[in-house]
Amino acid sequence: YEMYNEHLRMTNHSVPLSIMQAEWDYLHNVVSTNNLKRGFELATAFGISGMAIGTGFKKTGGLLVTMDAYVEEHYNNAGTYETFERQVYDESDGYKSVKYLIEKFDVKDNVVAEIGWSPNDVDSILKKNFGDKKLDFAFLDAGHFEHQMIKDIEEISKHLDDKFVFVLHDIYPWSCTQNVHDFIMKTFNKKVEIVVPHPRGENMGVIINL
Repeated sequence: YEMYNEHLRMTNHSVPLSIMQAEWDYLHNVVSTNNLKRGFELATAFGISGMAIGTGFKKTGGLLVTMDAYVEEHYNNAGTYETFERQVYDESDGYKSVKYLIEKFDVKDNVVAEIGWSPNDVDSILKKNFGDKKLDFAFLDAGHFEHQMIKDIEEISKHLDDKFVFVLHDIYPWSCTQNVHDFIMKTFNKKVEIVVPHPRGENMGVIINL
């Protein structure tokens, strides 16, 4: 893979932004080295993080379901959807990019791209793709505001197996507030460990229970 030390973006859009190289490496390696099999990503933006995870699952023979509403691209703003109930956009450039990258990285058997809104659509989309099987991997990079992070973590936690890796992006005080940290401790009895700090990434954190 080409090395890059900055965020990538789509040509005609200022947001969303991709993960960075060190974050790609972490996501790919944590899946492949731990032989993880069933993953869920919320949200992929235009597919860079999904490919990092998906190529990891290609090595393990696993499957990633990546879900996005593509609302950030639609409104050209990372935070306007804080008060939305549910909005999804299936004609977005981001979704087209994900589908293109799945072909380009040859991960058709390892990555499924879904359009949905969290927490509303998570359960049905996971059951559609995994049945009653639980997840051993999750990556959360969706709404970066307190109440949405708590709702997303709560919903994802319901679908995690006893042993899992749960990666979270943008662990900053203004998004992952003390209330979010308290909720994580209450839910998992663990703290988030920052594994790719700024400026190598955007404070990528992880909860590991293996």
